[in-house]
Amino acid sequence: MVIKQETMIKTILIAIVFVFLCFSFIIFTYSDDISNKLTYNLNRNLDIDWGNDHPKFIKQNLNVDLLGMSISWDYFNIDTPTYQGAHILNAISNIKSYGCISNIRLSLKIIIDINCNEIRVNLKQNRWIKYKGLNISSTFFFVERVFHDFYDKQGFYEVNIDTDNLYINNTNQGKYIIKYTFQDEDNLIININKNDITIKKQDEGL
Repeated sequence: MVIKQETMIKTILIAIVFVFLCFSFIIFTYSDDISNKLTYNLNRNLDIDWGNDHPKFIKQNLNVDLLGMSISWDYFNIDTPTYQGAHILNAISNIKSYGCISNIRLSLKIIIDINCNEIRVNLKQNRWIKYKGLNISSTFFFVERVFHDFYDKQGFYEVNIDTDNLYINNTNQGKYIIKYTFQDEDNLIININKNDITIKKQDEGL
């Protein structure tokens, strides 16, 4: 009985190794074709006009490298729409990035490393009101559902952004390293140039 079990285990292990080797062979053999197909599909999806209430994308030389597990681009522009009511994205006009490569690493979470020569963020002029001695934006804010949506999409990701030049409204802020990840579904941890910020979900918003 013991010998039969050992034989069965060896057979299963050999089968798993064989399948893995076949899969690896296919990936290495057709990696260029697969990368080209992924590049085509990604560019095509970004070119789709989803309507006035969705971001618009403009890119140059955006490519996928399957073996390198990376996406690179020379130029990538995101134009954000103006949402009805108050919304956090109403603070941003557009985000432009130049000379970037994004690499994916697998760990307990999916780690995305983004390295750019330059990132430009253009902020809109926002309306502010006085509330109990504080300046409160009447144009945008986080609401609880925004936190939920963000967690649903990136709850299992750790994102690291490293840019040599960060421009805010055409003013160069210098080199910035920004990292963010969810500690749990209620806490978003952001590290900006080694300074930690915790954003907590509240019933009334953030």
